[in-house]
Amino acid sequence: MRYADGPGAQGEVFVRAGVERVWALVTDIGPSARFGPELRRVGWLDGADGPAPGARFEGYDSRAGTPDWRTVSEVGR
Repeated sequence: MRYADGPGAQGEVFVRAGVERVWALVTDIGPSARFGPELRRVGWLDGADGPAPGARFEGYDSRAGTPDWRTVSEVGR
């Protein structure tokens, strides 16, 4: 089974903020590294400096008892 075929989750929340403010918050990849227990650092790749279709970013993760790992993600449409 592929990860993409596994179980998922969906939710909805009303946010009292403008679209520009919400977009800035949800597309900022930096806070995840500051607040998450495993993610150590993130960065845009290939000269990208923000989200756009096809832009890629990497994350470096660490968990006690396991080797560190790197994940590369690509922004969809």
